[in-house]
Amino acid sequence: MSCHRQILADYYACEVIVERDAFLSQHFSKDFVWHAGEPWGHGSDLARWQSEVMNPLFSALSDAHYEVHILFAGSTMNKPDGSGDKTQWATGSGYLHGIFANDWMGFRATNKSLRIRFSDFFRFEDDCIVECYSQIDIIDFLQQIDCDPLPPSNGERFIYPAPTGLNGVMMTPQDDAETMRTFKLLHDMLFDGLNTFDGEGLESMSMEDYFHPNLKWYGPGGIGACMSFKEFQERHQAPWLIAFPDREVLGLDNLICDGHICGEAWFQSVEATHGGPYLGVPATGKTLKISGIDYWLRQGDVFTENWIFIDFVELFNQMDYDLLGHARSLQP
Repeated sequence: MSCHRQILADYYACEVIVERDAFLSQHFSKDFVWHAGEPWGHGSDLARWQSEVMNPLFSALSDAHYEVHILFAGSTMNKPDGSGDKTQWATGSGYLHGIFANDWMGFRATNKSLRIRFSDFFRFEDDCIVECYSQIDIIDFLQQIDCDPLPPSNGERFIYPAPTGLNGVMMTPQDDAETMRTFKLLHDMLFDGLNTFDGEGLESMSMEDYFHPNLKWYGPGGIGACMSFKEFQERHQAPWLIAFPDREVLGLDNLICDGHICGEAWFQSVEATHGGPYLGVPATGKTLKISGIDYWLRQGDVFTENWIFIDFVELFNQMDYDLLGHARSLQP
């Protein structure tokens, strides 16, 4: 897995399209399966991922370079005892920096600096990358170019730091005992905590058993960061559960843990009924599939930081609201 970490680190070090294309040809399967989130969707060949997802992004940015906050690897831990199918994953997250020099996704270039939040989960077979789940924080990007299609965020905008008190770029495997402690806390939080909401009070989930009072919750654009456990409950959890009171985590298909940190790419693996208003959109009564990526940092017996992506474009499409179309109409 150390090799997988290095391959991922080398991928993020590629700074021009020609260099990146050569790297992809060497390390990625031609039948590479990708889940890029909306508006790109998914596919099963490397050429489309390059031409439809990555090359347009890097063509839009001049002086593009990655700032990696989190990088680790591990085997899938999708069973209650921490075992799994031994699928190998490596993940990275942070900022993609650049000057917005050319149009992208129908948005006009501003020639101003951008910091695009990104997250990738790559699946390996031997030393070849065969699949990925990737997220770009589209709403955060739209906020930076003053085309935010959502109401003002409850949390603080533009906060997505590296882990506190820990080098999140871990190029070697971490202690197995700490890895298992992290897994157990996460598994208990998801299935004995989040999934036990009684539809009435947040206290029914006992979230205080899993999170530090000074929790730092780095939410996506549209929600923003919450700088304490109390803020997390008031600014995110309460509005979320009004909108999606029966939401349920269905599984942990690619959860990996490495020492004190863990992460999961959840592609349509949260299911909910849209039973109340959310960010300006009234309830539709529809059953929704929600996608995103999470990272958690454990210190002692609780989580102290949580970085989260939610595919809002996909989510709002299911709520019959075209976020990107509305955002494009806001351009000067």
